[in-house]
Amino acid sequence: MGPAEFARQLRDLGHEVEEPAGTKVILKYTIPIGRRIGEQIRLGFDVPTDFPLTPPGGPRVSPPLGHPAGAVHAAPDFGAAWEYWSRPFPNWAGTDRTVRSYMAHIRRLFQQL
Repeated sequence: MGPAEFARQLRDLGHEVEEPAGTKVILKYTIPIGRRIGEQIRLGFDVPTDFPLTPPGGPRVSPPLGHPAGAVHAAPDFGAAWEYWSRPFPNWAGTDRTVRSYMAHIRRLFQQL
């Protein structure tokens, strides 16, 4: 459970994952859709210790890209070059509660850019 399980599932999906400390999980991510398709960024997640019961909140993004729907904030917990997108996963309890489902949510966020 928790961040280690989140990281394991990301690796199972083929991602290279960093686990810097505590509940943080970071990966390199190539934007798969939208007007920024192909750009490589870093995504960070503060993963609850009870994952998969509770998903991470919104992603941390570096470099900062902004989001057209707003609700973007500094992410000092990850560092100066990071921003936090306040985009919780809707209806997590209605899914299979996997990282695959969570990353589909992330993909939808980048489709909005």
